[in-house]
Amino acid sequence: MRFGFVVLFILLAACASTPPDAAKTESAARTAQKATASDNDKGIVCVKETPVGSMLPQKRCTTPDEREQQRRDTEKAMRQESYRPR
Repeated sequence: MRFGFVVLFILLAACASTPPDAAKTESAARTAQKATASDNDKGIVCVKETPVGSMLPQKRCTTPDEREQQRRDTEKAMRQESYRPR
């Protein structure tokens, strides 16, 4: 039993990552800011969502047209569900 914990600890310690270089991080942040600024001009909104059955959040970006279509689809599905005979 103790051997299993030691092996588990070693495996988890091996998965630990090292921090990235500060220069690379700053460059990536600047690039992301530029992309976000240009996307905001177009009305693009990005959110992190965790899908059902997953623990890993995923980034999802949508345009105003896509959000409007999703709203209409949701309303249509709700109307159909509420009028379904039981």
